[in-house]
Amino acid sequence: MALPSVQRVFLESVASTDPEGRFIEVNGIQTYYKKAIPQSHGQLLQNQQSIPNEPNKPVILLLHHFLGNLYTWRHHMQPLADNTGCHVIAYDRPTFGFTERPTKWEEGRNPYTQEASVEFAVQLVANLGYENRKIALVGVSGGGSIICGIAVKYPDLVHSLCLLAPSIRHEDQGPPPIGRHILGSAPGRLFLKIALYQYLPITLFYHNTNSIPDWETVICSHIKMEVFDEIASSCPNVKMEFKVINECGHLPQDEKPQEVLNSVINFLLSLQI
Repeated sequence: MALPSVQRVFLESVASTDPEGRFIEVNGIQTYYKKAIPQSHGQLLQNQQSIPNEPNKPVILLLHHFLGNLYTWRHHMQPLADNTGCHVIAYDRPTFGFTERPTKWEEGRNPYTQEASVEFAVQLVANLGYENRKIALVGVSGGGSIICGIAVKYPDLVHSLCLLAPSIRHEDQGPPPIGRHILGSAPGRLFLKIALYQYLPITLFYHNTNSIPDWETVICSHIKMEVFDEIASSCPNVKMEFKVINECGHLPQDEKPQEVLNSVINFLLSLQI
């Protein structure tokens, strides 16, 4: 029997400080996740009673952004479960958070590709025992591109999509090759950090958007309303909502968590979830 890798032992030991976190193996990768269930279900389990079998209830899966982790959903998981009656899952995508970071793989099985990310998310849900449930998918930034990939490849599995500041164009997916080279080395990351935070007023830009000329024009130029118009016209029977969160950047779930939570809950309830 092979011994666990040093990486696995380290990640598990660090993650053990949070009693709500769990590990499960998905496609050979030790994966860190959390699950929230409605409080009413938790009370039944405490009393050693069975929770109701509701096969028509979807499971809600939350996918975080590039360089993020499941902590970004800390304000959303339990309220989503309580308000919808659904089980809610969030996980650290491979190479982020406490999930394992494979460094070797068989040819053609790179775990970091978009296709692998789609298969990984679907397999995670199945491994957790929800293979017969539809999935209500919520993704932010790069997580949005993954849930779109799931919808394209596995439409029968999908209950609904909630896209938060999604990066869904090919050119949005990660840094260019020179950027990957810089981020892949410790000196490169250190140089980038110094450049961003010492020589550029990044924190000023973040906290005071008025310091950037024509800020609203910059932000609005990235909102492609015609994309939503095209979807709406081609799929007239699909329920779709478009919401703008004012005075908010690229990570609304962190910056305006209550507004995001309310929007997602209201949308899901409107679908009679």
